[in-house]
Amino acid sequence: MKTKIIFLLVLFATVSVATTFAQNKKKYVEVIYFHRTNRCLTCNSIEKAIKEVIEKDFSKELKSGAITSVSIDFQEESTNKLVTKYEIDAPTLLIVYHKKSKETVTNLTDEAFNFARSQPDKFKKVLIDKINECFR
Repeated sequence: MKTKIIFLLVLFATVSVATTFAQNKKKYVEVIYFHRTNRCLTCNSIEKAIKEVIEKDFSKELKSGAITSVSIDFQEESTNKLVTKYEIDAPTLLIVYHKKSKETVTNLTDEAFNFARSQPDKFKKVLIDKINECFR
């Protein structure tokens, strides 16, 4: 009898944790930056700006898991599931909003390459605005 109760408690705890995790992951944002192996100043500026925005403006969301950020060398990691999924063959910046089982992808590559180095504040504002749209 005690074994059965312990088993049920463990099962209940496991289901509760899994349900909580699944609920937290129903709505989240991924910032994915795909870069080449050999990087230019602009590529480095893009990654730097993304990191600054995520850490400064979305620190609460970062801690809770509501936002993630990843930088992937698409040439080196060509078998990476994200490289394959988004058919990446050039430097690309994507904001991917997940809500339940739906995914909305926003491509900010042009903005990143046009502004990250020459007008970093403008690029950061665009990035912040696009991420905030996801959380509304």
